[in-house]
Amino acid sequence: MNGVIKIGAVTSLCFLSCCVQVREGESKIKMPDSVNASMQVPPNSAPSLENLPERKAKFLWREDRSNAELGTVVNEIVINEKLCNSLSDAERAALGYVVTFIGSDCNWDGQANKDFNNLKCLANNALGLGYQCSEEHLDFLRRWFRNDEASLDALKSCASVPMTATTQETFDFINLKVKDNMISVEFAVTGFCMNSGESWSWTGTNHFLFEDNGLMLTKKEESEVSKHSQKK
Repeated sequence: MNGVIKIGAVTSLCFLSCCVQVREGESKIKMPDSVNASMQVPPNSAPSLENLPERKAKFLWREDRSNAELGTVVNEIVINEKLCNSLSDAERAALGYVVTFIGSDCNWDGQANKDFNNLKCLANNALGLGYQCSEEHLDFLRRWFRNDEASLDALKSCASVPMTATTQETFDFINLKVKDNMISVEFAVTGFCMNSGESWSWTGTNHFLFEDNGLMLTKKEESEVSKHSQKK
């Protein structure tokens, strides 16, 4: 596949402020205080120190592709498979944190189970994180952000939102930049609400500090949300 993973996505993007009720198919996993004990990383499972190579690379982007089966042009998410094969665990954790909160062609593996933790997301799979909001996914991130209380708290609100949800957000691109002990993840997001025909877009960059064999989110930059309506 020439170093990329390609998965079809819904072409039409239709937003969030329009739907105050619980999103269709969404589950927010709230973790009790008692789970804090599990955030303590045993000495034999602590992330190992890695030398981070300096790099600038595209991790995810979108392309319009002709789909012979559907007989139409389909907007696809494309992931840089070659980059994924060379990522350090620190880079995987930084990218993994960002993709936790935005969808990337997410579909239930069969039927949704009672815990809503069998949602397959393209970016999670590419990073080897398992199902969205599963213990495999969250435990990996909790280990890397064990010294970052704000990020640990944010992970408690991990949400499982499939592509069939009425209201959702998805990525337009994700870029990775690494220099010295800083990892920056730049991204663009499009959201939509099918019921109202509203859509919106925004961009952001998360800056992570790599030290003490862990990560800390030191700065979040977000643009203003640009809203659009398809209804006349």
